[in-house]
Amino acid sequence: GRALQQREDLQRRRHIVDEQTGNLEVVSPISGVIVTPRVRDHLGSYLPAGTPLAEVVDISTMRARLYLPEPEMAGLRVGAPVRLLLDSSPQSLSGEVATIAPGASATPAGLTATSAYKGMQAPPFYAVIVVLSNEAAALKPGMTGDAKVLIGRRSLAGFAGEAVYHFVRRRFW
Repeated sequence: GRALQQREDLQRRRHIVDEQTGNLEVVSPISGVIVTPRVRDHLGSYLPAGTPLAEVVDISTMRARLYLPEPEMAGLRVGAPVRLLLDSSPQSLSGEVATIAPGASATPAGLTATSAYKGMQAPPFYAVIVVLSNEAAALKPGMTGDAKVLIGRRSLAGFAGEAVYHFVRRRFW
């Protein structure tokens, strides 16, 4: 009888310890990737309940900010399909243009090459937000890079026709 009582007492204690251990698990309301740096610094420290420990970001769809020069803006429209080719991957990412800035904006430092000549100014750049499908998790928050924007597909005759149109328009305005 005494051994049976000890066994039941130990089972109750184990159940309590299992509940307490379950309360120590870190959980997130969404699935995603942790973007907070140095989360391991909190290992072994006490945190009150409800304290944010890490920032979790859903990266299944990403927003990319592209800076396009004014000549590239001619055929760009909201909702236009976009393909983004990364240097690190042979596959391109598909997306669409979400917003186009109504006016030119300054590009962040380091994105454009500065001219050593006085009086030379870079063309104005427009910020374009593109929403991309990131199912393969090729993009990470904070990445920078170069992008090629193709505005529609045209045949060789279309390119020639556009060149002739611009030539005639410049000569006979």
